[in-house]
Amino acid sequence: MPTKWEQESRDILKRPAPTEPPRLTSRRIGIHTSTSGGVETAAERAYRLGCNTFQIFSSSPRMWKPYQLAKGQCGEMIRLREKYGIVPLVIHTSYLVNLASVTEEFLNKSIQAFRGEVERALALGAQYLVLHAGSYRGLRREEGLARAAFRSNEVFQLNQDTLVQRSKFGRAMVDVSRCHCKLCSRQKWSRTWSKKADLL
Repeated sequence: MPTKWEQESRDILKRPAPTEPPRLTSRRIGIHTSTSGGVETAAERAYRLGCNTFQIFSSSPRMWKPYQLAKGQCGEMIRLREKYGIVPLVIHTSYLVNLASVTEEFLNKSIQAFRGEVERALALGAQYLVLHAGSYRGLRREEGLARAAFRSNEVFQLNQDTLVQRSKFGRAMVDVSRCHCKLCSRQKWSRTWSKKADLL
């Protein structure tokens, strides 16, 4: 069992600040960084570890209740990343999100959780959002993919005005949504599934 000192020493923010900036390369090298103490602290951790990109969870990956980001936290994250030249910021969505779920209650929770992930990604100025679309248990693979595509498209449509106005990331998300629609419209199974989706 590690001692309190050992636990604290593992967090680079508990150590004295470096007197010289870490040596960075032209390549994007980073890790999944802790947000302990506030999501904005991840940028400082990444810099001190010598990273020029990093990934975080914007909320607990194992809880439905979302973390409420304060405006000041988002501003500080953006400021530190600009100061240190850390780009891109990647956000990994909650492990609970399953847009292919066949359980109505679980699916509704997943849609709301994913929408929150998109909104927090925009607020933090993230460039990428990682999503595991989920399990399509009980369905054929094609049906599961179609279900996940339609549900993610639903989230993008709800946030479309904000997405387009806020950032390149947002516009890219809308483009992904349109690609989903085009992809699904080209498949016979998706035309059938689109009719079913209205009933889900």
